[in-house]
Amino acid sequence: MSIAERRVTPRELVEAGFAVDAESFLRVYREVVDDGAARGTRVLTVVASGGLTLRVLLDRGMDIGQAWFDGYPVSWQTAVGEVAPGFVNGGQGWLDGWSGGLVTTCGLRNIGSPSEGEGQHGSFTDLPAQNVSITRRWLDDGQLAVDIEGMLFDASSLRGRLVVRRRITLATSSGELEISDRVTNESAIAEQTPILYHVNLGAPFLSADSVIAWRGWNDTERDGVSGTTDMGRPQLVDDRIVELSRDQGAGESGAVVTSPALGLIAEVLWDTDALPRLHTWQRWVPGSFAMSIEPANASLRGRAYDRAEGRAPMLAPGETRRTGVTVRLRKQRGCDITLKSSGSPAERKSHESSTSSWR
Repeated sequence: MSIAERRVTPRELVEAGFAVDAESFLRVYREVVDDGAARGTRVLTVVASGGLTLRVLLDRGMDIGQAWFDGYPVSWQTAVGEVAPGFVNGGQGWLDGWSGGLVTTCGLRNIGSPSEGEGQHGSFTDLPAQNVSITRRWLDDGQLAVDIEGMLFDASSLRGRLVVRRRITLATSSGELEISDRVTNESAIAEQTPILYHVNLGAPFLSADSVIAWRGWNDTERDGVSGTTDMGRPQLVDDRIVELSRDQGAGESGAVVTSPALGLIAEVLWDTDALPRLHTWQRWVPGSFAMSIEPANASLRGRAYDRAEGRAPMLAPGETRRTGVTVRLRKQRGCDITLKSSGSPAERKSHESSTSSWR
């Protein structure tokens, strides 16, 4: 079969002379926003052929802003929109500068409620990236991957320095986004270092017909069982926050959210040894239909509470901790989760998972 008679990889097309260069299949545009609340901020817009399109917010902790897959928006954006750092001013001011996006990182001094002078969810997402590099590489299957790497520094003149080395990876013909972090304590004393990955899904991916399947976790406030549950039709639910409990002996861990309306599936995966706690947040009010999946290493009650409980995540001087999250989007297959029509809240039931979507 000739190269013109079958689906070929980017590498084959480049080597056969059909494409000028590899960048034709995986573009990374460096931008500086010149208008509005985000004016002056650095952004990388990444466009992967047959895969994801997303914005890497270099001056907002290298977090992931808006994201699209198969031509559809999958992330949730708040009414604030994309903004520059500096809107966060302690207390609950984090909300004034939160634009949403696919992944917002919280920490490194606090997550959840303000505590001991540290604001809600900390200041991670206000940290500017330094030494940013962009590296493309061929994969064994002929697809093209890109690694975006940078450093973030959480420090002040009166406390120790925490250094984050972040790597963001995605590839052509793939809906997978991988964020890998190495956090090092460069101070002379042990530091409390909570971290949380706020993965935010919104319309049109998220709708009244969406289904979420927990793997290895129990939403005890809901029904006390793990498995597959329909999201239900939008109700006036403002800030429903739940910490899920880990299934004893569970091998799998993660969440699968299905969008029957678009025929798409999102999987959120992480290492439970590094991130042993899981929170979820839902907000269903007019103009704000969102859900967040939030793997973390601490509670949402603040740093003082975690220390009192004896569960505060600590880093010794010179110690490095590795954490991260993977978001995998793909098209739905016939054997994946399907949703039965949902009615009123009283009529909604949790459905045991029979999906084969988990890989």
